[in-house]
Amino acid sequence: MKGHVTSRYARALASLFFGTALILMLALPYAAKAESAGWQGEYFNNPYLWGQPALVRTDSSINFYWGLGSPDYRIVPDGFSVRWTRTLYFDAGQYQFFTETDDGVRLYIDGYPVISQWKDQIPTVYSAVVTLSAGNHTIIMEYYENTGAATARLWWQRLGAPAPTPTPAPSVDAWRGEYYANRWLSGSPALVRYDADIKFDWGIGSPDPRLPADDFSVRWTRDVTFESGYYRFTVQSDDGVRLYIDGRPIIDRWFDQPPTSYTVEKQMTAGVHTVMLEYYERGGGASIFLWYWKIQPPQPITAWRGEYYNNRWLYGPPAVVRNDNEIKFNWGMGSPDPRINPDNFAVRWTREMTFQEGRYEFTTKTDDGVRLWIDDRLVIDQWRDMGPGIFTYTIWLSGGTHRIRMEYYENAGAAQAELTIRGPLPVPSGGNLITCVGRYNSWVKVYQRTADGRWLDINPRGWGPVDPSGYLKIDGLPVDYFRYGMQGHPYKVELWVNGRLVQQVGNTDIGQPEFRIRPNADNYTPWRCPVQ
Repeated sequence: MKGHVTSRYARALASLFFGTALILMLALPYAAKAESAGWQGEYFNNPYLWGQPALVRTDSSINFYWGLGSPDYRIVPDGFSVRWTRTLYFDAGQYQFFTETDDGVRLYIDGYPVISQWKDQIPTVYSAVVTLSAGNHTIIMEYYENTGAATARLWWQRLGAPAPTPTPAPSVDAWRGEYYANRWLSGSPALVRYDADIKFDWGIGSPDPRLPADDFSVRWTRDVTFESGYYRFTVQSDDGVRLYIDGRPIIDRWFDQPPTSYTVEKQMTAGVHTVMLEYYERGGGASIFLWYWKIQPPQPITAWRGEYYNNRWLYGPPAVVRNDNEIKFNWGMGSPDPRINPDNFAVRWTREMTFQEGRYEFTTKTDDGVRLWIDDRLVIDQWRDMGPGIFTYTIWLSGGTHRIRMEYYENAGAAQAELTIRGPLPVPSGGNLITCVGRYNSWVKVYQRTADGRWLDINPRGWGPVDPSGYLKIDGLPVDYFRYGMQGHPYKVELWVNGRLVQQVGNTDIGQPEFRIRPNADNYTPWRCPVQ
């Protein structure tokens, strides 16, 4: 359940406003209208439907799960409202109308309220049975979102009819979505419908009652008219995703993954192009988003290309694009640029850099969220509000050019964003083993796991006691850093006393957990001194 939308005073004003509007609506004589092609959606940046809408668009259906996001980059993710209006032809009969919303909803048919649940609530389904005469009827659905997740759905069925009302014909701006009850887009789709946008976060739920919550797939297709120029295409998917332009793949990430973003910039010729997005969901959370917009032609990158946005989600075209010599900013309570808000902004920096082969350390320091990619691989993911946080990732890079991308957002308060790259760093040497042996007739055997899976006996004679306490330190055991990195090389250590094996660690052949010798570190066996 969420917090209150507004004060009692604001609620009273809202009720008075809509009551007056409804009386005026009912006072007008009803005249049949031609059936409209889609839902006229009026989107307001307040939860009261006040003033002029910030966005007016045609939605092919009211079937939205925005999650924690926004219907459009021009609409705030919390505290917004929508009024959808449409005139449709109905045969005479009884119809049951259903709404599912988080938060409030009101449904009118020919000006008469049939559902009124204008309150904060978790996703809740309401229904009403209405008798309609044959002819055109005007349906209005009003909705508001307070905070948290946002969803709004409307559907109906004719009572006594074998199936729900067919999906209306799409507008030219709709995506044809073919939904399959398997992960392979095989066979006939279980559902075909038209989606105004590909912006879905179904959580652990399903896109439709006819589809499973897991193991489904979708193919969306749409003909889009582009102006000549460069465009940025961004997808965010959990799980697999493929994006095609005119039949050619430009993004192919067809594997299980948490919510992950991929971006491609492409030059488009003027005219109509076919855009196709394929998606599958394996298990757990399900989400898929697609955005695209026209950008300035890319310039040679001699520094960091910084794209600055007046929102926290990197939505829409950037308000400022500039070259930054380095990412080392502490804006405090100020702004990166007079055209950028001091709070609620985001930046994407991109650069191709030439590296010598070697080991490198990437360190971010930000207030608030940060994500870092190396060659389109996400290596730091701390996309959350926080005070100045420092995160480091170490990687071995081949010699040549590598693409580095850092994304950052500022919520409120002080703003800081820094990226430091160190390297090539010295390659770590071997690691040390600290263990214990018995005082008499006791020794330790040490084996290293080889690349082909064998155990290599490091010292066939073993190591005996050198200290009366049994304390034993073996320095400089070899570590294959290029294979195992800083996590360490797998080893097996055995303790023998009077010709009997009494302790061992790291013997994965009998089901023991791995024991690793980390480079440039002391690594301890689990038994203590003195050994009895």
